[in-house]
Amino acid sequence: MKIGVMGAGAVGCYYGGMLARAGHELVLVGRPTHVEALQQRGLRLQTAAFDVELPVRASTEAAALIDAALVLFCVKSTDTEAAGLELRDHLAPDALVLSLQNGVDNAERLQALVGVPVWPAVVYVAAEMAGPGHVKHNGRGELVIGPTGVHGTPGTLEAAGLLALLGDAGVPAETGDNVAGVLWAKLVLNCAYNALSALTNLPTARWSRAKASPASWMTWWPSAWPWLLPMAFGSRARCRRRCAASRRPCRRSSRRPRRTCAAGAAARSITSTATSCGAARPPARQRR
Repeated sequence: MKIGVMGAGAVGCYYGGMLARAGHELVLVGRPTHVEALQQRGLRLQTAAFDVELPVRASTEAAALIDAALVLFCVKSTDTEAAGLELRDHLAPDALVLSLQNGVDNAERLQALVGVPVWPAVVYVAAEMAGPGHVKHNGRGELVIGPTGVHGTPGTLEAAGLLALLGDAGVPAETGDNVAGVLWAKLVLNCAYNALSALTNLPTARWSRAKASPASWMTWWPSAWPWLLPMAFGSRARCRRRCAASRRPCRRSSRRPRRTCAAGAAARSITSTATSCGAARPPARQRR
């Protein structure tokens, strides 16, 4: 079967690679840097169980996906309309599009643009592009698929065939009757985990490994605290710049509390035990 991937990033390359490893013809549409590597060396799929290089076709144009029976739609949510308009003129009449995207309404938005069935899927995989044409799998990989109300319902022969196709390729998949609710639940979790990843400068995969037990959180703390503390309490350099703008002296002091600049005051409002940089306290008035 000819399978296409629109948006050959980590998610698209992983699931497409798994299907190519099972013997299907794979065509990847992606950015020029990855496409050039894919054309020269093929797709490298690295997991804990195997590390293989797969022969694939790659292009920067959606026209390469003509006659694909299944298209994995993996672009960012902000690019759904643009990629859908580029893709719709090249889809086979009997093609099926599987939306492997974060967000809650991508399948509906894409369905309004293309004339073939579009099914949403909730993706649970930790994967990254370790280099051009090289995808690294860090964990999980299951899918929850929910045909839209317009095109089919869970349990139809079409859905069963898709599950069998994915299962034969080593991709755990199931259908669900409340995929919209699962997509919303994942969005809420992403809002929490992405904020933590930004604060600590750590990928989500590190958080996923560390959440197993409270003791395992210490594995990421040594690399996280240099990023957490400045963002929580305000950096010394930022405080100095603000003090310079207000023409007030600013220096660190651990001997006694001092009146702080705006950055230091905001930092001490977060915690009463924080030590922040501050401006020197002016001389106290003499008591009469």
